[in-house]
Amino acid sequence: MFRLHIFLIIALVAGATPVATAADYTVPAGVTVLTEEQLLNQIIGNTLVAGYENWVEYYEPPTGDQKKGRFKAKSAFLGRYSGSWEVKGDLMCWQFDKSQMASRNKCFTIVLDGDIATFYETSGFPWYNRHRQIKLISGNPNNF
Repeated sequence: MFRLHIFLIIALVAGATPVATAADYTVPAGVTVLTEEQLLNQIIGNTLVAGYENWVEYYEPPTGDQKKGRFKAKSAFLGRYSGSWEVKGDLMCWQFDKSQMASRNKCFTIVLDGDIATFYETSGFPWYNRHRQIKLISGNPNNF
């Protein structure tokens, strides 16, 4: 019986889907994604706003690990929410505290054109944003 359990565990681990890395993401022609250093210097400590403030997320500077931190946010639909962010190479990753938002726990490459951010999925296609453009705003204007 013990051998059966070990065999099942090995089979499950061997069949597990690996976590995507920046190398797994297709970079669209003609765009340059933000590097790890640029993500940390340009996104962290600032706010992203989608559309007409349908959602607003402030990325708090890290307190320990320089590549991980927390964000605080609000949306017209969900109200206030929060979670954690992590920079993994050229990827920005989100993990939401609310369990009903778990499907939004994702990583993206980000392209910044002036103050307009575009999130790209592994396929190289922009993340569909029904809230229109995502704008980068300096600091924490909503006092999260």
